[in-house]
Amino acid sequence: MKRLFIAFIICAGFVSCQISDSSIRPVDGHQLFNYSSGLCGNYVTVPVELMEMLIGFDEYMNKSLADKEADARFYGKIDEMSDNVYRFNDNAERKIQCTVDTQGKSIHDKDAVWIIAHLSSWGYNEADVLTSYYDYSLPEYTEIRMTDVENSVWTISYEDLFETVLKYKGQDEGRNIWEVTATGKDVSSKSDLTAYFSTGDAPLEVKERKMNEDKVYLGNAYKGNFNVDIYSGKELKDWCHITFRPGFTTKYETNQ
Repeated sequence: MKRLFIAFIICAGFVSCQISDSSIRPVDGHQLFNYSSGLCGNYVTVPVELMEMLIGFDEYMNKSLADKEADARFYGKIDEMSDNVYRFNDNAERKIQCTVDTQGKSIHDKDAVWIIAHLSSWGYNEADVLTSYYDYSLPEYTEIRMTDVENSVWTISYEDLFETVLKYKGQDEGRNIWEVTATGKDVSSKSDLTAYFSTGDAPLEVKERKMNEDKVYLGNAYKGNFNVDIYSGKELKDWCHITFRPGFTTKYETNQ
């Protein structure tokens, strides 16, 4: 039987898409959409926030010394580990730790390939539509490729695990807008269960987070779909479809 859940905020404690049999095959619909929201956070939200951070970092590295010293976001927070390899923290609005190999390229270069040696993002915020407490990461050696210079498109991927394509669409009221197309899988290490996820037939639009005048975090705004199908071998066991509707509550449909 299909069930429909309407939720303003998912706040069922710790949310992560780290696979275990209990997480990939939840026992009820609430766990299923918590798990699916974790996948969306890891492979949609984190890539958007990562791109915003790395574009800012790339701009910082090309500033004059005086302008670098005036940059409170990055100045004094970057360690050069070796040639073209940098480690830094970004505590502007969310907590992000990142180590990246730029391979001597600007992220805007036509043939740019940046490699993420480490990335983790964590924290707590009740205003986020996906989850109030989050702890996300991407695999070591995740690649970021500039794939279309004229249209500002980057692809973040790791082997055959996932691919997230991000297209920068400009700004609306000071918030960056991205179109995100994500596909991938989450494989259990203990059984034949595999979760396949995607943003469906159209990109998912994400308006980046920002602070209001009172420095309160307003969260990301999403528009579109995120779908998860869980298989045991070739048999579909569970599914969850998330529909983000600006101005309305987020809709979750599951088979449980």
